[in-house]
Amino acid sequence: KQFRNNKLNQTKKKDPKDSGPKGNALILDTSVPIYSPECMAVLANEENTVIFTLQTIFELDGLKDRKNVGFYAREAARNIEAYRVKNDPSLQIHHDVDFSGPLSKLDKKRGDSIIIAQAYHFYKKYKDKFNKIKLLSQDTIFRITARDVLPKEIIIEEYYHEKTDDKKLKILLKTIIVDKSEV
Repeated sequence: KQFRNNKLNQTKKKDPKDSGPKGNALILDTSVPIYSPECMAVLANEENTVIFTLQTIFELDGLKDRKNVGFYAREAARNIEAYRVKNDPSLQIHHDVDFSGPLSKLDKKRGDSIIIAQAYHFYKKYKDKFNKIKLLSQDTIFRITARDVLPKEIIIEEYYHEKTDDKKLKILLKTIIVDKSEV
């Protein structure tokens, strides 16, 4: 994105409205890139378009100086920026909110509420453009709230991706698998 006249102007990129139903839209709560700053490398591909709400980007910015999560917030921001610089179509940032219907009972100033309202707006606008729309979060309370107010067509899931390499996995398997004679 480029800044001009204090407005965000989008550069060329795949817009979900430009094509028929394809793959999945994965909307990420802030907890996902904090838990797994490399989540883009895991999730973004030909089958998935990763959606960050603008609120999520703002929250990452607010977390970057905190001792316990600052490193992860900065790392996630760098990874998001790398995709944006490449103009990668597997990443989108969604700005608009919709607090109508069941979302009207949410606190409009609370970060989680804003992310849920942005996910709802995305769903209403692009539901015919994706096979599935999923909202991923590591935050249990966020998932409970989202399930309470969002349509059932939005799949709400916990994001989990184990961070390990083959060497660690082999050591772990070797540790677990023991012969009877060794016990």
